Amino acid sequence: MKKYIFVWLCAMLAAAAGVLPARGAEQEMVWAQVYPAFFRHSPVDHTYVVTQDRYGRQRRCRCLGGDSGGQILCGSTKNAPSLPLDRIFFMCNETPCAWPMYLYASVGVCHQLANRGLFSTGTTVKEARGYGLSHFFFGTYGFASIKAEESDFSVFGAENTGNASYDMKQCLAQAPPSMRTREAVDREAELFLAFLRNVRSRSLQSSQPDFQLAYESYRKDSLGWRLEDTLGPQPAEQLRGRVNELWSRVQSRKSALFREHFSAMMRFRRIPSEYWQGMNNLLRDAQRGLRSFLTPEQYRKFVNLPYPDREELLVTWRDFMDRRARALIPE
Repeated sequence: MKKYIFVWLCAMLAAAAGVLPARGAEQEMVWAQVYPAFFRHSPVDHTYVVTQDRYGRQRRCRCLGGDSGGQILCGSTKNAPSLPLDRIFFMCNETPCAWPMYLYASVGVCHQLANRGLFSTGTTVKEARGYGLSHFFFGTYGFASIKAEESDFSVFGAENTGNASYDMKQCLAQAPPSMRTREAVDREAELFLAFLRNVRSRSLQSSQPDFQLAYESYRKDSLGWRLEDTLGPQPAEQLRGRVNELWSRVQSRKSALFREHFSAMMRFRRIPSEYWQGMNNLLRDAQRGLRSFLTPEQYRKFVNLPYPDREELLVTWRDFMDRRARALIPE
């Protein structure tokens, strides 16, 4: 109930502050909206992105689910006389930025796709319920691989994957350019851009081990920033090592699971039941790991979910998936 009161107050304050301009106002806008994901009382939020031009015309990114009926997510709104609306819409709606549903919980979930759309605005959906877990598994913007520049998934041994890698690097390369000389950049975007510069600086001598080290360093920096942003500098410093250790264990198992089942995903255009079960087991293990060293209050802030003091309170990836997509969930 407190969460819904907070969301309602956020919407009221936004309207009072003029965040939602009237039709014809000389402002352009982008924001994220949220609603409970799988069912009405789901603890996790589905997120989607809305853009609005200066004439009040809106476009909506479904972000692997629905695009109506939600509430404005606090902290996600950006308005200015000019925004790169075409770029924003492309990055949360079009290939190679948006991935198909059968790669759900492989490239990322709705939170990561919404963040791709918001990349040029200096905002993210970090206040969405459950975001701490999706960020722990998939980062801020979803999948990244060393082979994105080659526009395929051959690094995973798949065949006939088409020209889309769904990699954030490829997404940025193919998105319409921003007409602004400088995009708004938040800390998460800064970390990702620094990672890109690191990869590009040694692209001629690039190798999988080198890329893996750079990627792991970036992901741990991003996790460290979330710890600091949600818990404060001192607890973040104390907990960083344990979070990184847990992430490394989960990441290793997740990568192996993905490699094992990726070809089947691409061939049959469905989520294999073994992959779904394996990812749910990993998600439960991650929650158990986090609750083993975070206090209940720290857990609520970092994960943005209630503390799971009983096993039945552990969430699964079904809780993240929009209810309109339940036909894709393996039995």
